[in-house]
Amino acid sequence: MEISQPPALKPGVLRVIPLGGLGEIGRNMTVFELDEKILIVDCGVLFPEETQPGVDLILPDLGYLVRTQPFFTSQLVDQALC
Repeated sequence: MEISQPPALKPGVLRVIPLGGLGEIGRNMTVFELDEKILIVDCGVLFPEETQPGVDLILPDLGYLVRTQPFFTSQLVDQALC
């Protein structure tokens, strides 16, 4: 199913887009868009369960970022596991 592109933002208006991780652990990713600039906060991954053979990682849906790539500014990682 194709999801339509959101409408253009007016100057000074902030758009917040959760791309994954709502209500679950892992796959967290939130996008903040303002004045044709995009900031990504976190880019979590989820490791597969035993019922998902052949899957290495489960990532948030990056489709929106692929379509808006020219506006991508930076990514802020809010935690790291070592």
